[in-house]
Amino acid sequence: MQCADVDRHLAGSGDIFLQHPVIIYNADYDMRMIRQMVERYGLQMPAVTSHCLMKKYSEYCGCSRYLKLDAACLHFDVRRKNSHRALADAQDSRHVLCGLANVGSIDGHVQESFGW
Repeated sequence: MQCADVDRHLAGSGDIFLQHPVIIYNADYDMRMIRQMVERYGLQMPAVTSHCLMKKYSEYCGCSRYLKLDAACLHFDVRRKNSHRALADAQDSRHVLCGLANVGSIDGHVQESFGW
């Protein structure tokens, strides 16, 4: 992929990152990968506010180590089809987030129940 292709593909998509926090399963890893790709193509990294769903799920379970997305999906009966593919992992993370939100609050507001 050429730098111009990356620019064209990302044009305008940075706005969503600037307007809303991004919730990512294993945010430390994914944000590091995003930063490396941005640097590789000489782009400017937007100011992104990210929250780690993996840390929140592990905290919820009372674990001192971080639990994989597979374990979180199993806990909330999410049937994984294409694990370790970006779209499938994002969709599965959304299901885990919804599961935690339903467990963690009466009204289901994620921001209030997680302190994000």
